Amino acid sequence: MRRIIATVVLVFFVLNCASTLPRYEYRVYEREQPVVISERVGEAIDPEESERFDLFAGIENFERAQFYALEDGGYVVEITADGEKLAAINRDQDAVAILRDYIDRYEEINTDRPAFIRKWNILDYDILGVAITADEVMLAMQQNRSRARKAGCAGCAGVSLIGLIVAGGIAGSDGSGSDIGPALTAIVVGVALGVMALVGLVVGGTVIAVTYGRKEADFLEMIKEARKPQAYGVRASVRMPGEEE
Repeated sequence: MRRIIATVVLVFFVLNCASTLPRYEYRVYEREQPVVISERVGEAIDPEESERFDLFAGIENFERAQFYALEDGGYVVEITADGEKLAAINRDQDAVAILRDYIDRYEEINTDRPAFIRKWNILDYDILGVAITADEVMLAMQQNRSRARKAGCAGCAGVSLIGLIVAGGIAGSDGSGSDIGPALTAIVVGVALGVMALVGLVVGGTVIAVTYGRKEADFLEMIKEARKPQAYGVRASVRMPGEEE
C-alpha cells in the first residue's frame, strides 16, 4: 500500500508542473545617449515634423519627441504632450534604421509603400505610426518559448525532487527498516523511469501549448500594447493572452 501511495504522490507532484505559464514583459530601460533619427528632423521631432511625416498622430496635443538608444538595441522615445512626459519603448533591433529610412525617403516611400513593407518585412504599425516587423514578432515568440522551457524544467525538477523525498519517506515510515532494502530500490528505480517519461511529456506539452497556442497575431497585439506611451519611468507589463491578473 505504501508503495502505491508513494507512486501516486510522486505522479501528482510531477503533473502539477504543467501549470507554469510565462509572462511577456516590456520594461522601461535605462536610457542612454540621444539618437538623431534623421538629419531631416534633427535631435527631436516637433509638431510640424510629426504632421509632415505622419508620426505620433495618435498622441493628443503632441509637442516633442526625443529618442534615446538602448544598450541591447532599439530605443526609448520620450514624448512631451500637453506638458506631460511620456515614454514608449521599441525593442526591434532595426528600429532606428527603419525609422531613419522612413523619414529620409518619406516621399519615395509614399509612392511605393509595398516596397518599403517588403524591405523591412513589416506586419503592422503601432499607435505612434512606427513599423512592427516580423523579426520583432519572431523574437518575442522565441523569448516566450525560452521562458516556457526554463520555467517548465525548473518546476518539474523541483516538484519531482520533493516527490522522490516524500515517496522515500512514506516507503520507510514504519521505522523498522525491514522494507527499505530491495523493495525500496525497486520502487525508486521504477518511479525514476516514470518520472523521466512524465517530465518529458509535461515539459514538451507545456512548451507546445504555451508557444504554439499563441498565434503570430497575439504577439503582434501584445507588441502594440507594450509600445503604448506611459508616464516616464513606469513599468509596462503585458500578460500573455488568457493569463489571469
